[in-house]
Amino acid sequence: MKQLFLFLLFLGCSQTIFSGTPSSSPAVVRLAITNGSFHSANAFGYVAGATKCVDAALGELELPPKPPDGFFDVRFFEPSCPPDVMGMTNSYHGLQDTVTSDTFHLLIQAGDPKSAVVVQWSPDSISGFSSLTMLEPGGEKAIRIDLLTDKKLILQPGTSSLGLTIVAHRGHPPTKATTKRRRRSRSNINK
Repeated sequence: MKQLFLFLLFLGCSQTIFSGTPSSSPAVVRLAITNGSFHSANAFGYVAGATKCVDAALGELELPPKPPDGFFDVRFFEPSCPPDVMGMTNSYHGLQDTVTSDTFHLLIQAGDPKSAVVVQWSPDSISGFSSLTMLEPGGEKAIRIDLLTDKKLILQPGTSSLGLTIVAHRGHPPTKATTKRRRRSRSNINK
């Protein structure tokens, strides 16, 4: 009986370590965003049955057009949604069966330019991701936050609005070494 248990334990561990596939369980990150006066609770991640657009049954609600400058607003934006979708409260993508690299787009409008905006999450409650990075692509300030180790992002007063991209990896993303090996092996095939 003990040998059967050890064999099953080894088999389960080897599936997790060697398969490189993400689990089929949901992986959701909850964000708390505030400018001191107003608060927003948003979430993103992977949920069974989700599409890359509005899924009201899963808690993704379509938002009206953005308010004018000076008003606090937080929304996810999904480029694959129809143009009439102005944003969503949450952004869930469907569970994948293979290693995945995916992006989630978060738009924050600060409201009061004299207040800092704080984006918080709990790294201890995050599971199902091998890496999770929040960054501002092409922005003036180089923002790059690791959501698996950091706990918050503070946008200093004077930031009126900001678009952030969250890059998520499930399973085992390729390392620089494996990418170089693949390139070399492809170049040898072409000779």
